[in-house]
Amino acid sequence: MISEINGKKLAFGMEWRLLVESGSYATIAARRAREMRSPLLWHADKADYAGFLPKSDSSASQAGQIFAAAAAFLRVPGLPDDALLLIRTPDDKISLIGVRQRRPLRRFDQIGLTEQQAHELYIEFGKKCGESGFAVVGETNLSFVGEATPLTLAELAEHADSTCLLKPPSRSALYKKVAVAIVAVGVLAVMAPRAADYFFPPDPVATKTPTELYADSLKAHALDPVVRASDFSSWYDWIRSLTTMYGGWSLSKVSCKFSAPGSQGGSYQAWDGRAQCALTYDRDLKSYATNQTFIAAAPKEYASSATYLPTADQMIVNASPQAVKKVTLNTVLTSAGTAADRQMRFTSTLQSASQLVKKASLNDAEAFLIPPGVQPAGVAAVAYKASHWTIEGASHFVKLLSDFPAYATLSKAELTINKSTSASDDTPYQISIEGEAITRN
Repeated sequence: MISEINGKKLAFGMEWRLLVESGSYATIAARRAREMRSPLLWHADKADYAGFLPKSDSSASQAGQIFAAAAAFLRVPGLPDDALLLIRTPDDKISLIGVRQRRPLRRFDQIGLTEQQAHELYIEFGKKCGESGFAVVGETNLSFVGEATPLTLAELAEHADSTCLLKPPSRSALYKKVAVAIVAVGVLAVMAPRAADYFFPPDPVATKTPTELYADSLKAHALDPVVRASDFSSWYDWIRSLTTMYGGWSLSKVSCKFSAPGSQGGSYQAWDGRAQCALTYDRDLKSYATNQTFIAAAPKEYASSATYLPTADQMIVNASPQAVKKVTLNTVLTSAGTAADRQMRFTSTLQSASQLVKKASLNDAEAFLIPPGVQPAGVAAVAYKASHWTIEGASHFVKLLSDFPAYATLSKAELTINKSTSASDDTPYQISIEGEAITRN
């Protein structure tokens, strides 16, 4: 997304990557941009990382000079090596940029976040930084931030100079190769055949085929933890064990994630195996309930993980239940059904469920675990695809998950307690569950 601040266009939400292949950093960055179909990129001559503007911003990329917001953030005087920018935008959303060892961190250049989403990424960033900690810059009145150095959007824009400019991918490296080839052909016409070995030595590392790269990707993620949808009872039993009232505050929602932020369908990100749950308590008995009454009545561990949201008048408690049953991704891939099985068996299961719940849907299948730059059509071996599924309805229909196939995973589950139910609702307890169906195609 490109935002104009005081006449300067700042790009947020860029994709940042380390340049780890062999070759010059500039050449690698340009090649990666073309593979990602990125219209513009940021890269400094000796930097071992680069940022890429998403393809979705192609039309906006034609409108004059554009600066990388993350690069501008790095120019803030006195900025520590590890820092997190949390800044509120005019639409009352939050933009976030995280830098680790003075490099923008992948998946930590995001826009349009809610306060809860920003809080989750704040926690994840802290885990990446470890005991060394990090500085928070930007918004000073976020409930989950203890101390922050103030910085406005206008001040961030002031730090954007020519070193922050985005540029189109350079093709100079390609042109140089063509020129060298032309010269070499002329030389070879008059020199001995062995000259070819002199001018064109063999590559030290053979280029892998798309099939080999895909096999490497599968191997790299084989031990990633996932939760099967059919193992829902471990999560649901934990939900049912929760106390619904503490010191005049009543439980209104439990939201859990069993996947990495932003991981869905073809955009897979490895999960660390720790369920991230948020318990929402409403201050219903206002004549009695205070923050102190909640902490006094709640379990001791809530004191360090509870955050009060004054705007919503709610208490948010972060929890990570250990009872959630996990398997490896390789276990799911081994039991993956075919595309035909997904269309007949799993789709039929959701069609039957749709007669009982408010929503039961299955998205189109997307290529799964295909490495960046590899075209799915070029993979000769068995390729996997992921289809995002959703169920919403009364909580007792969670038992429908027991009929889900072994290749269906659970990525998000939310229980809401509706305190103003209508006559048409048979229960105040409503669930919203999401996951992926991974099949062989």
